[in-house]
Amino acid sequence: QLVPALDILQPCSLADLDQYYPVFSSLLPCFSTATCIHLGPCLSSVIFNGVKSAGAQQAFRRLRSCLGLPGGSQESCQLQLCSNTITNIADILDQLPPSVELIDYGFQADYPFQDNGIKLARSGCSRSVCTGTSAWNCIIGRPYNFTHNILEGAESVGEGAGDGVLVANWTGAPAMTHLSTSLPAWTLAAGLAWNPGSPKDRSTLALVLSHHVFQARICTYYL
Repeated sequence: QLVPALDILQPCSLADLDQYYPVFSSLLPCFSTATCIHLGPCLSSVIFNGVKSAGAQQAFRRLRSCLGLPGGSQESCQLQLCSNTITNIADILDQLPPSVELIDYGFQADYPFQDNGIKLARSGCSRSVCTGTSAWNCIIGRPYNFTHNILEGAESVGEGAGDGVLVANWTGAPAMTHLSTSLPAWTLAAGLAWNPGSPKDRSTLALVLSHHVFQARICTYYL
């Protein structure tokens, strides 16, 4: 299923969220079968600040009202929030409702997914990691970076630090990179999801891309 992803340009107060109601309430009906909504870093920080100042019950009630969620869907619709700003804030983690899933965004080769997952576990919420294709602002991508980043994310989930792996295709403005530059990273993540025992390097990635993605009979290039 398609999952709607929402964010705002810059953080605002919890009370100011009402100004986004016309946009959110007109967009979300396009995803009538979605069982979760993904909130980006800025919108997530507004909610977490609201939890700190007004308490979790009021903050999430305000959020669901702003999203235009009907009363019957208040707990059935899962909210995915970016957890990067609250990894070390126990007071907020202890207040989060079970309908929240925490997403740990990380794009560096040595991003500490495992350590963060252990800290976020005290919330009792579902947790996932969001790795990246490392294809921003470059022509050919960054094979070293995306390989280690995705491997670290997949290994942390396999060891219990999360429930799933997302792979984001972040880009710059203007976006110089062709979409095909992200194919190696997506393929690596798909392979690890299908078979966590896959080789922990890029040794077979060119062959897999050639055969399964480009449907070529032989592979003559290297990553």
